Amino acid sequence: MVWDAVRPTLEREADKLTDTATTLSQAEVGGTLALDPDFVVPSNVETIDVHLMPGSYHQESGNADLRAGSMYDNGLSVFSFGLMGKNLDDIGESIALWVKEKFADFHPGAILDMGCTIGHNTQPWAKQYPDAAVTGIDVSAPCLRYAHARSQAQGVKVHYQQENATQTNFADGSFDLVFSSMFLHELPKKDIRAVFKEAHRLLRPGGLMLHYELPPNDAMNAYDGFYLDWDSYYNYEPFYKGYRDLVPQELCADAGFAPDSFFQTVVPSIGWYGRDAVIESLTGEQAKDDNTGRLADGVKWYCYGARKAK
Repeated sequence: MVWDAVRPTLEREADKLTDTATTLSQAEVGGTLALDPDFVVPSNVETIDVHLMPGSYHQESGNADLRAGSMYDNGLSVFSFGLMGKNLDDIGESIALWVKEKFADFHPGAILDMGCTIGHNTQPWAKQYPDAAVTGIDVSAPCLRYAHARSQAQGVKVHYQQENATQTNFADGSFDLVFSSMFLHELPKKDIRAVFKEAHRLLRPGGLMLHYELPPNDAMNAYDGFYLDWDSYYNYEPFYKGYRDLVPQELCADAGFAPDSFFQTVVPSIGWYGRDAVIESLTGEQAKDDNTGRLADGVKWYCYGARKAK
């Protein structure tokens, strides 16, 4: 029903959307877009309509198509009924602020978003660290085209590149901060482990890996655990029950991060609670909260990560 609500308008305006994106690509914002014509979309995306979205995230018609990105953007707006902020970036805004305050001596020069889709939660990092080079990668060409146009339209400099997060073409130690946003639960377990190892490879010594995600099973009450299992099945997300059964600490350690560098916390929504509440949460870090991850009044976001040894 979400997709049916936005699809007619999208189809009617498809040509205008493409023309606008072409114009925006020339805007003097500084962001770039790099697509690979020989890129092979992984089977976990190519073979299913993730979230029941028609054509999934990768389907395209022609080399300028960005309708999948637009459908996701508008559909998510309907689905979240305002709880992700007017720019659908509440998760990124909240956690980027938390990191900036938590790691006050951390000044990343290069930031990577693994699985950026259309850049909702990529842009907050470019705003929080304006001197950093921010890159978002994804397997979907139409989503990346839309992400680029969207960032250009909003005046935020981000570099978008078509890559598979399990094995990228970036050199070792290319980034100071590597993160993902609600991405890991869309992957089979072997790919999740590969993403963690790739993040470790890509980080410079002392770099930070961060994932904002669904809470693990041991951080949820019985009803919320049941609800997410139900949603996994009926919303066509076959991998996310398996993801929630994994242990974040073990994923980080297996990828090469020192166990004592692991951290996890729940960050209040900046849109619901305000900036001061995010900063205040630094002194009372917790990994469990009844509102964690629930799209309801008072939502809070779960995140975890680790530092690479210097």
